[in-house]
Amino acid sequence: MERIPAIWERLQLYPYNDKPEIPSVWWSTRENRTDYKKCQAHNQDPYLALLNYRNTPIDGVSPAQALMSRRLGSVLPIVQHKLTPSVINGAQFSTNRQLQQQHQKRYYDKTASFLSPLRKGEIVRFKYDPNSKWDKAKVVQPHVAPRSYIIETKDGVQYRRNRRHLRRTSEPPFDTTEAQVENFMPSYKASHDQTWETNYPKTTTGEAPKRSRYGRMINQNPNYKT
Repeated sequence: MERIPAIWERLQLYPYNDKPEIPSVWWSTRENRTDYKKCQAHNQDPYLALLNYRNTPIDGVSPAQALMSRRLGSVLPIVQHKLTPSVINGAQFSTNRQLQQQHQKRYYDKTASFLSPLRKGEIVRFKYDPNSKWDKAKVVQPHVAPRSYIIETKDGVQYRRNRRHLRRTSEPPFDTTEAQVENFMPSYKASHDQTWETNYPKTTTGEAPKRSRYGRMINQNPNYKT
C-alpha cells in the first residue's frame, strides 16, 4: 500500500479500517481520499477540498455548522451575513438526522432481505482473504456473535466468518469428494492409456485415418462409406 500522506495522518483519514470490503463502512474515508487524489492530479490545495467538504450541507446543516454553529469562509462567494454565527439546536439536529436515516432505511428494506441461516455440517464456500479464491469448508456451529459461524476446512483449520461472507453450495462433503477422486483417477489413466494404444485402426490400404482439425480421429459410419 502506498504511503499515507501527512495530511491524512494529521486528520486521521486512514484509507483502511476493520471492514475494508464493505463500502458502506468506509464511505467518508473513500470520499476524502478521492478528493485528495483529484487535488494532487490538478496541483491544487487539498485543504480547500476539505474546507468545501465541511461546508457541504447534510440534511440542511453542514458539518461545520453542527460542530461550531457557523459556516466557514472559503474561496466560494458568499454574502457576509451568512458567516454570522447562529446557534444550532443539537437535539433538533440529531432528531432530524435520525428521522432521515429511518426514512432511508425504510426504502432500503423494501428490496433487502436477510440471508437464510446455515445448518451444522452444511458445505459452504469462503475466502481466506478478500483477494483469494473461494475455498470449500463445512459449518461447525454458529458463533456467539450474531450472523457469524465457525467453519472448518478440509485441513481441519477453523475460521470465523460472517454470514455475508459465506456462500451456500450443494457440493458433497470432503470425504465423499476424496473417495470419488481416488476412484476416478485409476479408471481415467487406464482409459487414457488404452485410447492411445488402440486409437489407430489397422488399415490395409495404407491410408492415414481421417482426423478433424482438432486432431480427433473421425470414425465414419460403415453404412455411409464410399
